[in-house]
Amino acid sequence: MSAVIMTEEYWANSHLSIARYYGGIKVNGDEYKIVNNEGITLEELSNPRSKHYVKSGMAIQPGEPADLVRNDWIPIYRKLGRNKTIELVKNGIDLKEAKRMAKDKEYNRLIHTARWLRLRRETLTRHPLCQRCEAEGRVTPATEVHHIRPVEEAIGQAERARLMYDPHNLRALCHDCHVRTHTEMGRCGREATRKRNERQVRDVVSRFFGDGDGG
Repeated sequence: MSAVIMTEEYWANSHLSIARYYGGIKVNGDEYKIVNNEGITLEELSNPRSKHYVKSGMAIQPGEPADLVRNDWIPIYRKLGRNKTIELVKNGIDLKEAKRMAKDKEYNRLIHTARWLRLRRETLTRHPLCQRCEAEGRVTPATEVHHIRPVEEAIGQAERARLMYDPHNLRALCHDCHVRTHTEMGRCGREATRKRNERQVRDVVSRFFGDGDGG
């Protein structure tokens, strides 16, 4: 699998540094472009016809992130921001899942709330070791927090908030276990989607037509 994001510290000190002269590069058939912290490409920043054109000075200022991002991930980078996109990639989230998350404005709002950030810290403090590793006889520091039942499966804001902030729906994991868990969940994604759609249909029918017993 090809890399999704390469930081400037990596690509600028390798054979990929040629990208700075063209605004991007092709690697193993995949197109990459240099983007600023907001996901705007160097090409756009340097094009007088672009609304993002920088009229004077350097297109990307010294000290500002200049990542080399695979083309299909640039919209995700712009929508979710640099830090969240890097987090998704580190956690093994694939492009399809990332696109769905980028469209989910409510989920994006929740993961940036002070309440969630506080709960995340509390969870890692309460469980400093990876719970999956512990169950499998290993000792590994926990660095990430996983929702056992995905928040995105919720129907309605009330259920979504409940899943998001329920301490019993959280599991402290190391990075490797988090990736493994999401990979395993992904294998069951089609079945989960089918069940979620069925629940949504039942919810709509119940809300507007009752339980059907009245005839």
